[in-house]
Amino acid sequence: MAGTGSMSASNISPSPTSRRMTGKVAVVTGSTQGLGEMIARQFVAEGATGIVLTGRNRARGEKVKSALERAGTKVVFVEADLAQVDSAKKIMAATDESFGRIDTLVNSAAITDRGTILDTTPEFFDQMMAINLTLCCNH
Repeated sequence: MAGTGSMSASNISPSPTSRRMTGKVAVVTGSTQGLGEMIARQFVAEGATGIVLTGRNRARGEKVKSALERAGTKVVFVEADLAQVDSAKKIMAATDESFGRIDTLVNSAAITDRGTILDTTPEFFDQMMAINLTLCCNH
């Protein structure tokens, strides 16, 4: 999957066939790399007015933020670990303060791993569920 270094600001240009995000504000969790980053870039290409990026890695978040801002979109980065319930509150507060609304929410933050019923610890299972499922359903 393409990462942060794969697209430059010059690769982000309005889509000639779709402007469905024109004037919209989107929150994209897990948007400092991979699928979440590509979703945020696509929203900018489709005319989004504002994007809230979230992720655990500040350096990657700031790099993506810079690229999207060069394309002319207002972007806010919120450093957040979605294993912590307070992170969702922090993201929503920053979005409200910066834009006053949310039109689109994409929960792309996730962790993955492989294991069996014999070698997956209850702690790791709880962490995976907190990030991948619980948090998005509680707020």
